[in-house]
Amino acid sequence: MQKTILFLLLLAACSGPVKQQPAAEPVPVRHDAAFNGAVDSTLTAYYDLSEAFVNWDSVRVQTAAGALQQHIGRLATEVVPRQKDLPAAETTPLLNKVDGGLEQIRNVSGITAQRHAFSEVTKNFFAFLTAAKYNAHNVYFQVCPMAFNDQDSGYWLSKVSDVRNPYLGLHHPTYGKGMIGCGDTQDSLGTNVRK
Repeated sequence: MQKTILFLLLLAACSGPVKQQPAAEPVPVRHDAAFNGAVDSTLTAYYDLSEAFVNWDSVRVQTAAGALQQHIGRLATEVVPRQKDLPAAETTPLLNKVDGGLEQIRNVSGITAQRHAFSEVTKNFFAFLTAAKYNAHNVYFQVCPMAFNDQDSGYWLSKVSDVRNPYLGLHHPTYGKGMIGCGDTQDSLGTNVRK
């Protein structure tokens, strides 16, 4: 009974008010195909890492973090330096922080420590995308208000506005898959979003 009440209270805390955003008119894509292609493949690798967390698969988390790290390295060393309109002094340090966070995910033990690093990776990667004014595809910056100890927030990116929480996931020891939809979109970038 007590567990049911706690679950209902946490579910209510997790379901914040629905934010209605006015429909925005599409804006032109800002960067060339080479930059957008590199960012898109990096985002695909990021989403694979996020899905590994959703599935509580710590082995796949490490593999996916390594794959994403390779994409981040390519962005930092090959792609960003060729973009004359990117503020490299701002974007390169953010990519370096992402790389450091991914290294931490690969080397720490325990999925909770990996998730803490994933939240930092997410914040820095979204800051990079924002600074670069990426808008080739929609990217949603989402938050779980109870990712750590049911009280501290954790962040992730999604290609859709629907929530698929990598912190509570499908195999949480307390909630099972009951909290997979816990979270909100805090910000977004893309062709349908004006900044």
